[in-house]
Amino acid sequence: MVEFPEQVSEKVRDVVLFLTYKSTRPLSARRIQKLAYLAELRAIEKLGRRLTDADFINYKHGPWSLEVALAAEEAPELQMSKEETPKGIGRFFSPAQNKAKIHALGKEEIDLLHAFVADWIRVDTDALVKAAKTSPPFIWTANLRDPIPFEEYGNFVKSFKEAKADKLGNVTVLDTKSAVESFVKSLS
Repeated sequence: MVEFPEQVSEKVRDVVLFLTYKSTRPLSARRIQKLAYLAELRAIEKLGRRLTDADFINYKHGPWSLEVALAAEEAPELQMSKEETPKGIGRFFSPAQNKAKIHALGKEEIDLLHAFVADWIRVDTDALVKAAKTSPPFIWTANLRDPIPFEEYGNFVKSFKEAKADKLGNVTVLDTKSAVESFVKSLS
């Protein structure tokens, strides 16, 4: 169940403003959602923590957050327009002024967002949706409206980094069919 936040977190607002002000064109609501989600994953991978505490859920068009939607719609620093698209009427957001003050994000988070924007801001929307929908945390949700398991993704990333650094301790490599069969038999 999606619950309405009492107020939008300043960090969520800052992420939405950062993404919108760094774009060279208006961003659709769908693009903002996917960019905010993928930025969360990047933060987990690079910083070992999330950028915000926004809840995301499994939605038919990929991860979606009520708080991200509200941040875009309620920010006086953004203007919204509605435009006809091949998929229906879309909501698009663009800067309403020359600058917006980002005050809840630290330098490390802003640096991460700069690098993230350089990689993702020009990727077309269908590719953003595909990247979000094929990400491990989204795949791990079985049903519509299931919460995205960011904490589990953080644990996965940590284990992956440990494995990559060869810090897992004793690891058995199952590199042949017979090794896999033997391992499976040992479980029963």
